[in-house]
Amino acid sequence: MSEGELDYEEDQDHLNEAKRRVAIRGEAKNVRLRHRECDICFHTFTNPRRHAIQTHLPWYVAPETACWICGTQEQTTNFLNKHITRCHPTNSVDATFKNREVMYDELMNGLLRELARALGTSFPVGLEEKLNAIVRIRTQLPPTEFHISEFKLVDAFLKLNCLEPASNYKIPATPLLKIHHILHWKILKNLIGYLNSDEQLWLLKFEERKNTEGLQIGQLSIKLSGPLQVIDSHFI
Repeated sequence: MSEGELDYEEDQDHLNEAKRRVAIRGEAKNVRLRHRECDICFHTFTNPRRHAIQTHLPWYVAPETACWICGTQEQTTNFLNKHITRCHPTNSVDATFKNREVMYDELMNGLLRELARALGTSFPVGLEEKLNAIVRIRTQLPPTEFHISEFKLVDAFLKLNCLEPASNYKIPATPLLKIHHILHWKILKNLIGYLNSDEQLWLLKFEERKNTEGLQIGQLSIKLSGPLQVIDSHFI
């Protein structure tokens, strides 16, 4: 995503009115908000990124605005700080993303492997092929790119899975996507949108760290009851 896209200012998703009044050069005018439809739930929002991250994706997908103690996703870093002050006043350091890059990559590694299995394919080759097959159908998917703050997360994810480093951090609109592009919320959301509602809910709550071999590691290796069955050897 572009630098301007990864915003942490207060969102406008909670506004439902079609217009709001703003002051422009000292004169109040009506400005129509730009609403976009979510292709998973089909509701419209002024900030589709924030809606997708808070509603359709696991809490750790946007690590900077997540609480790493209770696993909640806040709208902005300001809201996160208020949450930490209110709920974790004596343990504020552990609640933030600081020094948790490895855990993030292990969680995303577990999530993408589970996504591949839910889509009935292998990881990483099959999931990459499935992604490009979807892009061929959804020609409206716009090109985007990772934010500069996400570069190191992409690099670490590729290293964890013994894959070649990224040549760049842009995400093409053509079917030439790589497995690490799924770390971007727009791409991940589009793939999850192809699952049924039970599987979508399952992945929303999915919280499992996996290593290079696809084995569970760490204290967050939690498997909840759900519609999918675990066959880790499918990915090795």
